[in-house]
Amino acid sequence: MKRFLSLIFIVTIIFSLTACTKVERTHRISVVATIFPYYDFAKNVAGDYADVEMLLPAGSDVHSFEPTAEDIKKIQNCDLFIYNGGESDAWVDTILESIDKGNGPVCMKMMTYIKGLKEQDENHNFGDEYDEHIWTSPRNASNLLGMVESNLQRLDPANTSHYEENCKKYAAEIYSISQTIEQNIKSAKKSRIIVGDRFPLIYFVNQYDLRWDCAFPGCSTETEPSLARMSELENKLKMGQYRAVIKLANSGNNVADTLAEDTGVKVVTFYDCENVTQEEIDHGATYATLMVKNAYAIKEALS
Repeated sequence: MKRFLSLIFIVTIIFSLTACTKVERTHRISVVATIFPYYDFAKNVAGDYADVEMLLPAGSDVHSFEPTAEDIKKIQNCDLFIYNGGESDAWVDTILESIDKGNGPVCMKMMTYIKGLKEQDENHNFGDEYDEHIWTSPRNASNLLGMVESNLQRLDPANTSHYEENCKKYAAEIYSISQTIEQNIKSAKKSRIIVGDRFPLIYFVNQYDLRWDCAFPGCSTETEPSLARMSELENKLKMGQYRAVIKLANSGNNVADTLAEDTGVKVVTFYDCENVTQEEIDHGATYATLMVKNAYAIKEALS
């Protein structure tokens, strides 16, 4: 019901904006990305040749995001709009349907470029929906980076070589980090991670053939782990001689901390990169720098 009411609110805003004249574009390409990984990909590929903006406010939750009238205007008037797709982006379709297709932005729905994997709960049962966190796999990230490059070249062919060079450089950086993660996993004592949190990492573990256990029955903020599940994970942490349990960065729950306190293991932080805090952005956080931290977290979790 909440999502339905949000869509009604968006439609009302759209109607109020239809009488507005579309802002004339400057010679610089303008890019709007909904979430941090796509903002970061566009920034790194575009360099100084485009203005790139992230729609989701730093530190906020994508699942509760509701666009403002100003957000809708940004989408209507940009050259390239990058969004993920899936249930969390249901509001996007309503906005795009209102835009004149011949005068609107080039739109990239990133989930259409990647082979989707179904969501899995804490018991590894498959759900009905595809998991939306496609960028958590560095291999997927490199593919998506290439798609951003292609669309920037399409919009700005005069600077094709610039976009190509930047894309190759960033893809090589991501590949190097991925190789480090793979080596850390191959040399580890274990092949299973325990995530004392929600589990938006199915694409990550699938790429590296990692076994996993998690606390929550899904990624929804409205779910909680059962007492039976907590007891099961505590037993695995004790009997499996694990040194660490994983917690997601900027997580709003303390399940991993509780598991660590009860079992004597430490907590390591994994960045799903969906969003970051303003402080992290101010300190130069990128998808690549966060994946470097993830390489360390995985090494610790498997040691």
